[in-house]
Amino acid sequence: MGFVQSGEEFEVGVKFRPTPDALAQCAPYAIPETGVIAVPVRVYVPQQVIPVYFTLRAQLTSGEVSLDKADGLEFGSCLVTESVAQKLTLTNLSALPQKFGFVELAPELEVQPSDGFGVLLPHQSKVVDVMFKPRSSIAYHLNLTMKTTMGGVYRIPIFGQGLEPPL
Repeated sequence: MGFVQSGEEFEVGVKFRPTPDALAQCAPYAIPETGVIAVPVRVYVPQQVIPVYFTLRAQLTSGEVSLDKADGLEFGSCLVTESVAQKLTLTNLSALPQKFGFVELAPELEVQPSDGFGVLLPHQSKVVDVMFKPRSSIAYHLNLTMKTTMGGVYRIPIFGQGLEPPL
């Protein structure tokens, strides 16, 4: 509750948490092609004859990140004294920036640059290097986990074979 004097402003906070079907629910007020919802709002003020009109406008966007090799990275055979790398492209499908990080890495995996942490601007793509450094001469089946600030969790299967170096 608040009081507004003549010629003054009064700021109101609105929490809007849309669901995936928000465009369908707001169909008369939505532009599905752009993901924009513009809902007219009328506020009645006690002891005021004319209500206050304004439009609540929202741009809906997903929080998805696309990974070009989401089905997995196959590193093949690698000596335990060496490492091999593959490039992985991350693309932000959102209209908002989001931070990402490769977390809970197995000791045999490394992600560069910036130790696997960074920011993706809206619709930006970034290439990271995923390095496989086997520690034993065994077959590896690992998961590379990436998390984003919009709650996305992405797991990429990693396959590789460690080999002992020849004498």
